[in-house]
Amino acid sequence: MTGLACADYGTVEEAAVNAALLATVPGAESFASHACADARRRRRRLLQSSSVTVTTDATVRDAAYDDDASKSEIADGAQSAIAESAASGALGAAIVEQAAALDPTSSLRAVALSATLPPTPAPTPAPTPAPTTVWEL
Repeated sequence: MTGLACADYGTVEEAAVNAALLATVPGAESFASHACADARRRRRRLLQSSSVTVTTDATVRDAAYDDDASKSEIADGAQSAIAESAASGALGAAIVEQAAALDPTSSLRAVALSATLPPTPAPTPAPTPAPTTVWEL
């Protein structure tokens, strides 16, 4: 999240993020305490902007996924739901809405949320037929 320092990320902000994640992650039941790490990014014209990385662990119901889904597939599904929601702006909007409802003065009302989706593999060229030799007799 850009525009926020860990000193501004308290219980209200954690509750707002949890509420937004509950609505985003299929089968989400609860989240562990959040860990916040400050970071600084260089921006245009060498200005500095505060940003934080917030991490948490989720407890999800496996019944919300396919019957034969492995733990790895469930984790991938939860991570994909978060990444897609963040990329579309829906997660950021939900966090801002929850923060404003909990505390109209929350720092989360003015932050930018970003997410990085896993890279898409580059397409491979179509196979070419092996050269053939034609013998005329």
